[in-house]
Amino acid sequence: MELLDVEKNKYNENLFPYLDLVSNSDMGTIYIKTKPDTRAKNVCSLFFKLYEYPSSETNIYIQDIQSHGTLNRGFATAAMRALIKLGIKKGATIISGIISPVDHDHIDRLLGFYKKANCKFHFSDGASYPSGFSIPLTDKELIFLKLEQQAYKDKVYFLEKELENKKIYLNHIKKIAMEYETEIKNESRLIKFLKKLL
Repeated sequence: MELLDVEKNKYNENLFPYLDLVSNSDMGTIYIKTKPDTRAKNVCSLFFKLYEYPSSETNIYIQDIQSHGTLNRGFATAAMRALIKLGIKKGATIISGIISPVDHDHIDRLLGFYKKANCKFHFSDGASYPSGFSIPLTDKELIFLKLEQQAYKDKVYFLEKELENKKIYLNHIKKIAMEYETEIKNESRLIKFLKKLL
C-alpha cells in the first residue's frame, strides 16, 4: 500500500489515505486511516476501477464508498480528494459512478457529499433524484483551486466550532464564578451575623 498526500478533515485532524491497487487488475481501493500506519484501522474505504486506456468513456469509476468510523468526520471527503488527485496524476479525464437505489435511505447526505466534491449529477427521465454523477478532470488548475477552497471552508468550519466551544466554556466559567460570588456574599452575611451574636 502506498501513502498518498496527507489530508485534513473539518476538525483539523490528519487523515492518511493509502492506495491499494490490485496487481494485474484495474481495481483499486483508497483506505483512510487516522494514523500513518498500514496496520491502523480503516475508517473509510473507497473502491474504484481505473481504466488507463484512452478509449474508455470513464477513466475512473467509483464502485462504492464505505464508512467504518464515525459519520460526518470528513473521512469519505478525504478519500474523494485523494481519488481526484490520483485521477489527475494518472491522466484520467473523468471520475464517475452511479447512485444506487440501496442508498436512498441516506440520499440527502449522499447528494450533499457529492455536491461538496463538485460532482455533476445525471438524471434519468422524470427522476426526482440523480441516477449518477461525474467529475470532469480536464481543468486541473480549477480542480486544485476547488480542492483548496474546500480545505479553507473546512478550516473556517473548524475555527467556528472552536470559537463556539470556547464561548460555551466561557459562559460555563462565568456561571460558576457568579455562584461562588453569591456563596461568598452569603458567607459574609453569615460571618457578620455570628460576630454580632458573639
